[in-house]
Amino acid sequence: PWRGAPIAELGGGGGAASVLAAALGANVFCTDGCGAAVALADKNAVRNAAAIEAAGGRLVAELVDWRAYADADGDDALGTADVILAADCIYDDAATGALFDALARALRLRPGRYAVVALEKRFNFEAESLSVVAHGYRTFHKALAGFDAVQLPLPARAVDYDRGDTNALELWRLAAAP
Repeated sequence: PWRGAPIAELGGGGGAASVLAAALGANVFCTDGCGAAVALADKNAVRNAAAIEAAGGRLVAELVDWRAYADADGDDALGTADVILAADCIYDDAATGALFDALARALRLRPGRYAVVALEKRFNFEAESLSVVAHGYRTFHKALAGFDAVQLPLPARAVDYDRGDTNALELWRLAAAP
């Protein structure tokens, strides 16, 4: 199902998910708000060029700021992508809010488009309350209310997670709310 699929990734970082999708034959538009991350995604695409080409995939990396994308008028910066990937982008309230603003706009602009979001529940010590909290995770779950959201199963045997708690990992499919 990935062969020839138009896919965009928000917050692609070094491009791991984008490279994998392209190596499965997808046409991937990898975006990140950090120029160094975009450069690394480009390098990783070059390093994996043989696998990407053999599968008929393509990967283009570009600098895209979620906040500017979410507020932009006019054209859809994610082009013709039918699927949007976001992996490991849930860190804090600001990043999570920006991600959901961008996803809301992207899904609204193209009916039928959906997002697949993978996240890790990240805990941080908060001096204010003297407790350990997962702000980005809490904000993520609150933001799900604005979408048609379905949690996807992650088979334990398929998850190689060195922290021991596979419940800290989640995978979601998001679509525009009906």
